[in-house]
Amino acid sequence: YILRIVPPKIGTMMECGNSLEQSRVAIIELQTLWESTAMTFCGSQMTILALLLVCLCASAFQLGLGMPRLLKTKISRLSLGGPEMENRVRIAVTREKGTNQLLLESLSGLDCIELPCIEYLPIMGAGELHDHILQHDYVLITSPHAAVVFEEAWKKIDSPSVKVASVGGGTTKQLAAGGIIPVFQPSEATGEALARELPISLGTKALFPCSELVDHRMKDRLAARGITVTRLDTYTTAPVQHWTKAMTELGQSCQIATFASPSAAQCWAQRIGTDAKAVVIGPTTEAEARRLGFKEVYSPLGPSGGLEPFAKLIRDVALGKC
Repeated sequence: YILRIVPPKIGTMMECGNSLEQSRVAIIELQTLWESTAMTFCGSQMTILALLLVCLCASAFQLGLGMPRLLKTKISRLSLGGPEMENRVRIAVTREKGTNQLLLESLSGLDCIELPCIEYLPIMGAGELHDHILQHDYVLITSPHAAVVFEEAWKKIDSPSVKVASVGGGTTKQLAAGGIIPVFQPSEATGEALARELPISLGTKALFPCSELVDHRMKDRLAARGITVTRLDTYTTAPVQHWTKAMTELGQSCQIATFASPSAAQCWAQRIGTDAKAVVIGPTTEAEARRLGFKEVYSPLGPSGGLEPFAKLIRDVALGKC
């Protein structure tokens, strides 16, 4: 059983002990591998390595190799309850299930769990969206999920040439994945920056498919610049319906909770509490996290570029750099 789940190099060494000399070499190499890698393992992997340590010690004495070097180190560092495990920071990513992959890839090497707090539900406007696309000079897309909904409607009408303005990096990546290359992206990933910097040369009639929870400030700012905006609510964001006691306990084990929307912060606060450090994607979510009572709230400073500065901030908080 162990040979099927331990790293291949260890399995090979365990199988090679057909002679005394081969066994000596295997034990010494296994001991070296343990010392160099044990600190990078956790959970079930650590348990397996602990079992191998027992075998190592027994075999070493049987073959007359003496006390393994490993036992002369601080064994507490290698135990399941040692300081490394106690000090390990666990991070929760909370967007809808299946939409956290890019963020998780950016946080590679950290202890991250996916604990979705929200889900997206289509509403009436989604079915009407395809009829509006060609009636406007361009389309405003202000979130990755709005990009997904727009792409579906766009493909219903055979993917015509259309101008799209994107709010930021994460939304632009989602659009590009569906074959849509935005013609404009503001210097900061906020609706305010998009409304302020949007070139008049794109036209004066804009289609704005969005969540029904989005406020009207961007539309009002664009109207003040002479741009007519047709807003179409295509989806809503709701707390995830399936929630268990185990999910609550998992959330309580996290020292950092990451939020890409006010809705995710609201769900976390209601179901888990506000003790975790909150790392948020931008000023709107920051304001909501502070209103909810999170004691420590971290938000990217300066112009926001979406996913990249968000991921960098999460990593910095996890590593104690801020």
